[in-house]
Amino acid sequence: MPAAAIGDEQLCSRRSDETVEQKIVTTVELRADENFVRLHVEIDNHARDHRLRAHLTLPEPVASSDAECAFGVVSRDLEAEGGPGEFGLPTFVSRRFVDASNGSVGCAIIHDGLLEYEVLTDESGAGTELALTLLRATGYLSRAQAQLRPNPAGPLMPLTGAQMAGTIALDYAILPHRGDWQQAQLYSAADAFLVPLERARVKTESTPTIGDQSGLIVTGAEVAAVNRYRGELTVRVFNPTNEPSELCIITSQDRGDQKAVVVDFNEQVVDTFSQTRTLGPNEIITVRFSAS
Repeated sequence: MPAAAIGDEQLCSRRSDETVEQKIVTTVELRADENFVRLHVEIDNHARDHRLRAHLTLPEPVASSDAECAFGVVSRDLEAEGGPGEFGLPTFVSRRFVDASNGSVGCAIIHDGLLEYEVLTDESGAGTELALTLLRATGYLSRAQAQLRPNPAGPLMPLTGAQMAGTIALDYAILPHRGDWQQAQLYSAADAFLVPLERARVKTESTPTIGDQSGLIVTGAEVAAVNRYRGELTVRVFNPTNEPSELCIITSQDRGDQKAVVVDFNEQVVDTFSQTRTLGPNEIITVRFSAS
């Protein structure tokens, strides 16, 4: 592939005639009882000023995408976002997963820090491919390209580390599914892919066999944070959907009379909590359980 772009802080005019070899090794792994395929990619990057993407052909054309963001999922049309001061580019950002579905069938990508994606369209304007940016190598913090925006996005500063030279390892997963992102249970899939299994050692001589147990059970919402301070358990949850949901939180200390309250971000009590509660669309609440 071309070794670099030819240009300066104003504009990249063309690619160099010099070429370099780019070695990419992808390991595909399918584990028992998982509904997604894991991919581990190692890139030996010797080129500068380029973007490398993985293109995924969608099972059916789509008209939008759904991407996880902070405390929710944002739905986007295929048109590029922009405005008076910036040319619209059809690349968007996701936190841990992005899904492209027509409501009946779709495909999602779960990733570990690969934030940029784009839904590519055919001649009719329908989305037919989901592209995930694996590598973006650049030589400047910003460029003064008038066709994209009247003013630079930042200082016209040359960079070296941002060329991402050397060996780079990254991970993502592909999850084909029926229905939309909610039916695909992408929050649970993202946790399964990204959260490692923790192990604990017990003394088998004196400890009885432990069956299936849980110190915390949350249904009807996603968990954002769990913290214990001075014996009190604090759980922050949110409803990422546009519909109300029935929240239920059960702790290992709950015997039916455990005291709990809803607190704000300043830890001030705003309401009581009795194991269940209706969460509004996109609502976030923090529940604090007493030490008793």
